[in-house]
Amino acid sequence: MQKFAEDDRIEQMKQSVRRMKQLEHRKAVDALVEERRRLAKVEDDERKRLENIEIEIARYKAEVIEQERQRLLREHASKLAGFLPKGVLRDKKDLDLFDQEFKKKFGTI
Repeated sequence: MQKFAEDDRIEQMKQSVRRMKQLEHRKAVDALVEERRRLAKVEDDERKRLENIEIEIARYKAEVIEQERQRLLREHASKLAGFLPKGVLRDKKDLDLFDQEFKKKFGTI
């Protein structure tokens, strides 16, 4: 009887140790999962920030190109009135950059 009681006590201790190790393992796994989630969020936030920067750079470049296109039109288009290819003057706003004589020549946009 005493042998069985001792074996039961040893078995209970082993089960208790096993449960504690399982619990520790579960906590460690949960911590790893949480850390991975946090890192994924940080990476996602950084990716979004970089995308926003790229969009702003592209927007700025387009604005600079448009301003330069308009400047070139103002400076040179009236001199090249008969030689401008189609599509150089995109809309009526482009015509507003010029004098009345030029507008009469290209007023059919």
